[in-house]
Amino acid sequence: MITKAKILILIFIAFFTYGCNAPQKINQEVFNHLISFSKDGEYIEKTKRSREKYLKNPADFKPNVSPVDTILSGLEIYDKKQREKGKDTRIVFFVHGGLVTEANAIKRVERIYQHIKKDAYPIFILWRSGLPATYGNHLTRIRQGEVRESAKYTAPIYFLTDVVDIITHAPVAWLTAGTHSVRTGLLTDRADTNQSLEQISQLQDHVTFEGNGNEPNTAVNRAMWMATSPFKAVATPFVYTLAKPAWEVMLRRTNMITDPSLTDQQATTYSLPVYENSLGGIELLINRISAHANRAENINRNISIDLIGHSMGAIVVNNLLNKNLSKSINNIVHMASADTIDSMFSSVIPYLQNNEHTNFYSLHLHPENENRERNAAGFAPSGSLLIWIDEMYTSPDSILSRRSGNWENIARVLNRLPKDKQLLDRMQFKIFGLDTTKIVREPEKDIYIESPQKHGSFSGTKYWNSETWQ
Repeated sequence: MITKAKILILIFIAFFTYGCNAPQKINQEVFNHLISFSKDGEYIEKTKRSREKYLKNPADFKPNVSPVDTILSGLEIYDKKQREKGKDTRIVFFVHGGLVTEANAIKRVERIYQHIKKDAYPIFILWRSGLPATYGNHLTRIRQGEVRESAKYTAPIYFLTDVVDIITHAPVAWLTAGTHSVRTGLLTDRADTNQSLEQISQLQDHVTFEGNGNEPNTAVNRAMWMATSPFKAVATPFVYTLAKPAWEVMLRRTNMITDPSLTDQQATTYSLPVYENSLGGIELLINRISAHANRAENINRNISIDLIGHSMGAIVVNNLLNKNLSKSINNIVHMASADTIDSMFSSVIPYLQNNEHTNFYSLHLHPENENRERNAAGFAPSGSLLIWIDEMYTSPDSILSRRSGNWENIARVLNRLPKDKQLLDRMQFKIFGLDTTKIVREPEKDIYIESPQKHGSFSGTKYWNSETWQ
């Protein structure tokens, strides 16, 4: 007989062992397309430790080489071959989202690289976003946004407080999850939702609704929800409480990636340091690519850059757009962005206004898939990560503080977009339809997801292919 105590123990074990497996070994060719960031946003040098950790054949390793130099050297070779063929060069930056362990990120890179390299020169941005590591940092390292040596001594108190919060916040957690389930499950009609999507895609040139395929059975979904409700009731307070500080640490890391100077804690009110190099690794790399593109032999060629961010990766992309990049980005792609609407408006739109050849694409799940996504086989609260963030991990003060990757949020503010037709023609919002035949989370080998049905499925698409965005 499964008692409540046993269920609680199982949840704790699952939470703290999630993703605790070693990174997959990769070959040197793939390794040279990675730029990996530490928990403080500093890009990690390709050292002996990283060689032993990542490479299938450590003998191929070139020690103590900057990843920026490695990537740029490979790009110059690739670009030379493209130039000799009379072809343009396309560079694709991809930033993965939160709750992705290092092992899973490496596994995806290994699988996708062989395909993406046929169409572009890929650069994969890896950052520490696994659940155990980020929650562990909350306990033992971070206090009020700063690294504190004393944190490890106060960790037991913080952990005990989190455990108490699970109990004290349980009623609010149940109310929040229950209200969302009733509103988006029982009180929402699929036909009305589909009709709304069809209408807006016909009325707005910058909105595309893919259309539905094989729609899920509502009665079956509701029956499964009811059957797993007792387990949800136990799991919901844990999800509501324990994952929130992990989200906050992840959010901190997305900011550190693009501005590592934020980790310098020596500044005082009386003496502010002058940062000789506050450039993040991605910004530095883009500026070096710009210098390469401006060489005499490349003046009449098109060397383009696409920035693609999935979930929290879109936060990194938006942060980069606010930097003084020396080369224009051709395509900005948000896949189920976990950034706020306000941040999207203040970063993407000004960038488009200042760079008339840049296009923006925002990809979204069907509202039903967003709201009713089944997690942990139905044992955890329903809804995608974006729903969890808006409903449990943040306290939005208005619609502008909610996630821009949730279609129901962004649909409410489309009227706030600039009326400039030339700019609107370079913005596209795409909603993928319902289709139970395409529910695949981690495609194997050469199988890619054509129509994402889950939040995590976007990284399994051919996201570098413009047909996925348009």
